[in-house]
Amino acid sequence: MTKKLVALTITLGIITTLTTSAWAGGDGIGTATSTLIGIGTGTGTGTGSGSGSGTVSGTVSGTVSGTVSGTVSGTVSATPSPAPVKVNNLPQYDVTKLLTLFDDKYRAQNFRSMNKILPSTIIKASNTPYQFKENIKPLKNLTYTYEGKKKQLIGLLEQTQTTGFIVIKNGTIVHEEYYLGNSMTANNTSWSMVKPYLSALIGIAIQDKKINSVNDKVTKYLPELSNSAYKGVTIKQVLQMSSGAKFNEDYADPSSDVSKMIPALFFFNMPASQIVAKVTSESKPGTFKYKSVDAQVLGMLIHKTTGLQPDKYLEKKLWQPLGMESNAYWNTDMRGNDLSFGFLSATLRDFAKFGELYINDGKWGKQQIIPKQWIQESVHPDRDSLQPGVASSDFGYQYQWWYPKDNNGTEFVAIGMSGQYTYVNQLEKVVIVKTSADANFYGDSYENITAFRTIVEDLKKSKK
Repeated sequence: MTKKLVALTITLGIITTLTTSAWAGGDGIGTATSTLIGIGTGTGTGTGSGSGSGTVSGTVSGTVSGTVSGTVSGTVSATPSPAPVKVNNLPQYDVTKLLTLFDDKYRAQNFRSMNKILPSTIIKASNTPYQFKENIKPLKNLTYTYEGKKKQLIGLLEQTQTTGFIVIKNGTIVHEEYYLGNSMTANNTSWSMVKPYLSALIGIAIQDKKINSVNDKVTKYLPELSNSAYKGVTIKQVLQMSSGAKFNEDYADPSSDVSKMIPALFFFNMPASQIVAKVTSESKPGTFKYKSVDAQVLGMLIHKTTGLQPDKYLEKKLWQPLGMESNAYWNTDMRGNDLSFGFLSATLRDFAKFGELYINDGKWGKQQIIPKQWIQESVHPDRDSLQPGVASSDFGYQYQWWYPKDNNGTEFVAIGMSGQYTYVNQLEKVVIVKTSADANFYGDSYENITAFRTIVEDLKKSKK
């Protein structure tokens, strides 16, 4: 026999170090050192077995104990280097690729391959696909002014590592380009650009009388959150990222809550709902603070009230009636629950149709898919603390939509990590979708809005 050592080091917060040795075709001894969110800290030893050639797998288990608001104990199990698997005949996924998800070398490719990294569920293309008309216009030589400097649009697209860029005017594609190996048929991950889809689905669920009102308490529908930060919090407060929940959203900090969440989900197989149930409060409800855990609660609400996971409710209520041309997919935790705070992957043209629905106040053809009142309620900040310059320096916030400063009153935008945008300008009937692999997206957000507005003005001039 030949002894093979498998070692995995993860810096995302849950597993600090995991080392195991296994004999091919025999038994092995492993040790695990771990830190668990809300469970405890400790070390464990155990025995595991594995067989096969190539990838050697074995399970290490041990009992750990620790103190988190009291003394708790439990058993931790971890499988080193999880083998790629298939679920429902979807392409293989390999969660160990999370370790290089944001590496410069792989980021652009990873962002259009999330179904090969994490488990996912298919959202089926419409039985009656709708295709935009096309009237392509050149935009490469367009210039805009930002912070007193004249810049070129093409420079911004390169600077922000743009992978796809589509502009719709009056329901017609006027510009469409793809970069860094991307294509018209590729499914690009949304990250948080998906959050307004949750807002739309909540509005539809209210229309369908699945939810009574945004003023209902979350725990009316999710009593399992009664001992969490969401006790006493209304659905509206969750929509406005004002739950008061304590959740650190800093992706650059390996000790932040959002960084710890990923390995908890995929290396310890914790259901997303269990993580949400352990979130505590840091302030009274009603104070804006952006945090993805609130969006996960919206997904849980959709599931509980409609009986469908968000992906299936999306397929039924939006994907099919909007004539989406391609299958999309939504990544899930290891238990099959949608990761509703991000992780929807679709083509740019299909993302653009969602923006176009909002151009038309929720109406598509002759069908009112989302109530017009809900559209208007969703996109305009309705209290002082949600206004631009208060919620953040350049943006206000409402029901999962960002509202840029210096607004004409009809502009709003969905924004996802690393430079994913769906920009909507109702007055000028323009939708712009931009996907990116931008490592500096925090510093580029408002510059992108400035460039989008310049495109809008250029299209007005070309019409004349």
